[in-house]
Amino acid sequence: EIDGEEQSEIWAAHRVGGRAEVSTVSATNDRLEAHCASWSRRRNRHHRLFELQGGCLEIHDRVDGPSTSLRFILPFAPDVAVSLETGADGGRVDVQLHSGKRMRVELPTGFAWAIEQRPYFPRFGERIDRPCLMGKSDNFVDGKWRFILAKGPAAEVD
Repeated sequence: EIDGEEQSEIWAAHRVGGRAEVSTVSATNDRLEAHCASWSRRRNRHHRLFELQGGCLEIHDRVDGPSTSLRFILPFAPDVAVSLETGADGGRVDVQLHSGKRMRVELPTGFAWAIEQRPYFPRFGERIDRPCLMGKSDNFVDGKWRFILAKGPAAEVD
């Protein structure tokens, strides 16, 4: 979200009006670069680069254009165990997956991070609360996420 606006105009569960303009810049086997212009704020452009490196997924984000605040939302599946640790390095989220494996998400700096319960609508008429990572920043320009999956259920995340 940029200045409180979603990238697409979501006005109810399963209802979308104005749509974000998303374009692929380049794609290879281990790299994808794309950008997105919001439906209501075309002067802002969100650039995202996905890279698979050394067994982890790195996501590099950059936002161009005028903004007063930015909010990242990362929803998780219902009923997964999520814990958040924050610090000067941005922090991390540890996720216990249904399979028994664990995943660590290393977070970009410059955000106030929190875990909130938010609604999920898997089908019409059905609402389930699920954990969502919420990050808010008033001065974000660019940052990096790292998603690291443990090798086995009892293994430590490297």
